[in-house]
Amino acid sequence: MTLLALFMAFSTSAEDVPTDPLPLHVEAPQPEDIDDLTTVRLGVGMLVTPDFEGSKDYGIYPLPIIQVNNWHKFNLSFRGLSYPLLNFENDATSEFRKVQFRLSPAISPSSSRNSDGNAIFSSRKDNKYLRGLSDVDRGLDVGADVFLRTGPIATQLVLRQEVAGGHDGFTARVSVGTQIPFSPKTRLGVEIGSTWADSDYMDAFFSVDRYEAWRSIYRPYDASAGFKDAFVGMRLDYDITERVGIFSAM
Repeated sequence: MTLLALFMAFSTSAEDVPTDPLPLHVEAPQPEDIDDLTTVRLGVGMLVTPDFEGSKDYGIYPLPIIQVNNWHKFNLSFRGLSYPLLNFENDATSEFRKVQFRLSPAISPSSSRNSDGNAIFSSRKDNKYLRGLSDVDRGLDVGADVFLRTGPIATQLVLRQEVAGGHDGFTARVSVGTQIPFSPKTRLGVEIGSTWADSDYMDAFFSVDRYEAWRSIYRPYDASAGFKDAFVGMRLDYDITERVGIFSAM
């Protein structure tokens, strides 16, 4: 997935505004004198994403960027809503001795699939790869985000269980990343990881029963639990000013 965006950030009161987590592979220092500072990022980007789960075809779609950041409050973005229930950071000044831990309960929209090709970021009609397959309804995921940083290395675990929707599945996404500061204004984040899914999730998106096989181009297939993807991600941030900047993510 590739994302290009221009954002504008501004400060506001932290009392009534929900907030968004820091990028999971990058942790920015939080000065003690701005604990109540809320930062809002607004912009428009381009999203490159598969047409559906497991698709080899990709599309490019406009994406609004809405990020609300605060170190102690709710974190809100288009990915979902989370809250840092447990948050620890040591007082080391050296980046190589820095230790951070965060546990955040989270709610997010679940994965879905429409056999007619319509989706939030895709509207391709009559996709032959989906023709004859059952729909997977969009629902709601609940879970937790676990973040651990030791020195320059950050590890994250994203756990999600669908509680309302079409697949009732569970996924666990684990990744390891680091941040490379090229200058006070320029930062590069690198992340690698993989996602494991249980049998309910895999069955909903990848199994083909006899009726679906009769209607589609596939043979009957029974998918089991396992790792469904592997990924490498990069994000380059550049701060034009304290309030305006750009980033590119892939």
